Amino acid sequence: MGKHSEDTSVNFSEKIKNNYSQLAPSARQVADYMQQNPLAAVTLSVKQIAEKVGTSKASVSRFFQQLGFNSHQDVKAFVLKQREQGVPIANPSSLAATLEQELENVSTTLAAINTQDIADIAQRIINAKKVFVIGARTSYPLALSLRQQLTQIRNDVELLPKSGQTLAEDLIDIGSNDYVIVFGLRRRPKIFEKLINALPNKNTLLITEPGGQIYRQHVQDVIVCQLGQAQAFDSYAAPMAVVSLLCNQAYQLSGDTGSARSQQISTLYKELDELS
Repeated sequence: MGKHSEDTSVNFSEKIKNNYSQLAPSARQVADYMQQNPLAAVTLSVKQIAEKVGTSKASVSRFFQQLGFNSHQDVKAFVLKQREQGVPIANPSSLAATLEQELENVSTTLAAINTQDIADIAQRIINAKKVFVIGARTSYPLALSLRQQLTQIRNDVELLPKSGQTLAEDLIDIGSNDYVIVFGLRRRPKIFEKLINALPNKNTLLITEPGGQIYRQHVQDVIVCQLGQAQAFDSYAAPMAVVSLLCNQAYQLSGDTGSARSQQISTLYKELDELS
């Protein structure tokens, strides 16, 4: 594969757009189809793409070559690499296909988790002096949800970074008896590796997708979530299922203490008339 085709900073659709004016009429037919269905490069063969467009296999192959790729296999590798990095790639999908993909993401994720590992992590959450939950960008809503639910069970659960503060101002307060839960899903901020290295690795859980396993040696616990690649955007159904699993396990292990705290919070909701 040439240098041009290896540059994943330019997505597949942009490559087509940048080269469109130089394409032959038959190649433009292929281009029009591929711009609307970029994942077809992964899911369909050259013959199938040609049939969809109504052109020849040779025209499809020449189209790929005009974009700077040596072969259809190189195109597949390029598109897959982009999707693995979290780059949105348009792909028409039905409700049934979406449901199937979501179920697969969740079932594959949960099936790979060892029951004892989850029990151990939940126990660490309960036993910790404080729990710090960290998430940035698309990981932030997941971190917020986990923090909200754990607060129903125990005190001293903090979401980092706090508004208006740098991470350094928060990380300095993490002690040896605390537990840190970090959400690090793909398209992580540049600071992520430095953040992981700054955390106490014996007391850290990383919730990530397959690509985030490169940080495994820097943390105590890792849960890998499947985000799917068949849709334009990543799915967070599996990470949310993991949040639910962790909170329910922690609640069970918290016993009367967790139950009493949850009841006290519910009573305060009523007294303050905060919820409808």
